[in-house]
Amino acid sequence: LDVTEQEVATAFAKCGILRRDDEGLPRVKLYADVPGTALVNYMQAASVSLATSILDGTFLRGGPCRADGEPETPLHVEAAKFQSREKEVGDGGGEAGVG
Repeated sequence: LDVTEQEVATAFAKCGILRRDDEGLPRVKLYADVPGTALVNYMQAASVSLATSILDGTFLRGGPCRADGEPETPLHVEAAKFQSREKEVGDGGGEAGVG
């Protein structure tokens, strides 16, 4: 998917205030090694629950078909699950996010 960090930020900002980096940009990470996966950082934990209930199963671009006619995959939104760095290095780790 050719999604941008700003596009993800715009969609997820509907559910709460996003954390910002030192440059003032929303803290959204798109994982190139796992296409369709992103991490969105909210200021409050309650926003994560709201995003999960509101955005899960919806479409980022509003419909079941992309502009090129191909089907759009619905979002799967869940709270991120983090492992300790030691565990992550030992077994290849894991990533959670939106995708």
